[in-house]
Amino acid sequence: MKLILLSLLPAALAANPIYFTNDGWGKPTKFNSDACQNNPAVHYFCATPATTTGKNPNSWAFPHRRENCVLADTQGNACKWRGADGIIICC
Repeated sequence: MKLILLSLLPAALAANPIYFTNDGWGKPTKFNSDACQNNPAVHYFCATPATTTGKNPNSWAFPHRRENCVLADTQGNACKWRGADGIIICC
C-alpha cells in the first residue's frame, strides 16, 4: 500500500505547481491563455517554478511564493527580471 501511495505523490504535486514571482507583470499582448483572459480578478507575474524540492532558485529576483497559478503566455515567451529569466503566469 505504501508503494502505491508513493507512486502517486509526483502526480499530486504536479497538479498544484509552486512558483516564485516578482511584484507584478504586464498582461501578454498576444497569446494570453483562456484561464487568465476569462478571469477579471487575475494578476500577472514574471515567475520561476520551484525546484523539485520546493526551493526558490532565484530568490533575489522572485521573492514571493505563489500557488494555484497558470501559464499566461500560451507561446511560452520569457520574461526577464533582475537578471533572471522567468515565465509569465497569472494568479
